[in-house]
Amino acid sequence: MNHNFPENLRYYRKLNNMTQEQLGEKLNKTRQSITNYETGARKCSIEFLINVADLFDVTVEELLFNGINNRTNN
Repeated sequence: MNHNFPENLRYYRKLNNMTQEQLGEKLNKTRQSITNYETGARKCSIEFLINVADLFDVTVEELLFNGINNRTNN
Protein backbone atom coordinates (compact mmCIF):
# COMPACT_ATOMS: atom_id res chain seq x y z
CA MET A 1 0.00 0.00 0.00
CA ASN A 2 1.62 3.24 -1.12
CA HIS A 3 0.73 6.51 0.59
CA ASN A 4 0.83 9.32 -1.95
CA PHE A 5 -0.61 12.12 0.17
CA PRO A 6 2.17 14.67 -0.48
CA GLU A 7 1.90 14.23 -4.27
CA ASN A 8 -1.89 14.16 -4.19
CA LEU A 9 -2.14 17.28 -2.04
CA ARG A 10 0.04 19.16 -4.52
CA TYR A 11 -1.92 17.72 -7.46
CA TYR A 12 -5.34 18.75 -6.14
CA ARG A 13 -4.07 22.17 -5.03
CA LYS A 14 -2.72 22.89 -8.50
CA LEU A 15 -5.80 21.38 -10.16
CA ASN A 16 -7.83 23.96 -8.24
CA ASN A 17 -5.44 26.78 -9.23
CA MET A 18 -4.44 27.52 -5.67
CA THR A 19 -1.12 28.61 -4.22
CA GLN A 20 0.19 27.08 -1.04
CA GLU A 21 -0.66 30.32 0.73
CA GLN A 22 -4.26 30.29 -0.55
CA LEU A 23 -4.72 26.67 0.52
CA GLY A 24 -3.25 27.46 3.91
CA GLU A 25 -5.67 30.34 4.38
CA LYS A 26 -8.66 28.13 3.58
CA LEU A 27 -7.48 25.46 6.02
CA ASN A 28 -6.09 27.73 8.75
CA LYS A 29 -2.51 26.61 8.15
CA THR A 30 0.62 28.53 7.25
CA ARG A 31 2.18 28.34 3.81
CA GLN A 32 5.14 26.62 5.45
CA SER A 33 2.85 23.92 6.88
CA ILE A 34 1.43 23.27 3.41
CA THR A 35 4.99 23.08 2.02
CA ASN A 36 5.91 20.56 4.71
CA TYR A 37 2.85 18.41 3.93
CA GLU A 38 3.57 18.51 0.19
CA THR A 39 7.21 17.52 0.63
CA GLY A 40 6.41 14.83 3.18
CA ALA A 41 8.54 16.58 5.81
CA ARG A 42 5.57 16.68 8.15
CA LYS A 43 2.62 14.37 8.75
CA CYS A 44 -0.85 15.86 8.96
CA SER A 45 -3.75 15.16 11.30
CA ILE A 46 -6.86 13.17 10.43
CA GLU A 47 -8.84 16.39 10.84
CA PHE A 48 -6.67 18.10 8.23
CA LEU A 49 -7.12 15.17 5.81
CA ILE A 50 -10.89 15.37 6.17
CA ASN A 51 -10.86 19.15 5.64
CA VAL A 52 -8.73 18.81 2.50
CA ALA A 53 -10.97 16.07 1.14
CA ASP A 54 -14.05 18.22 1.74
CA LEU A 55 -12.42 21.26 0.14
CA PHE A 56 -11.40 19.39 -3.01
CA ASP A 57 -14.52 17.19 -3.10
CA VAL A 58 -12.56 13.93 -3.04
CA THR A 59 -12.41 11.04 -0.61
CA VAL A 60 -9.74 10.65 2.05
CA GLU A 61 -8.78 7.42 0.29
CA GLU A 62 -8.09 9.32 -2.93
CA LEU A 63 -5.89 11.75 -1.03
CA LEU A 64 -3.95 9.03 0.73
CA PHE A 65 -3.53 6.32 -1.86
CA ASN A 66 -4.33 6.80 -5.50
CA GLY A 67 -5.84 10.13 -6.41
CA ILE A 68 -3.36 10.93 -9.15
CA ASN A 69 -3.30 7.36 -10.47
CA ASN A 70 -7.09 7.32 -10.77
CA ARG A 71 -7.04 10.60 -12.68
CA THR A 72 -4.29 9.63 -15.11
CA ASN A 73 -5.46 6.06 -15.77
CA ASN A 74 -8.97 7.06 -16.89
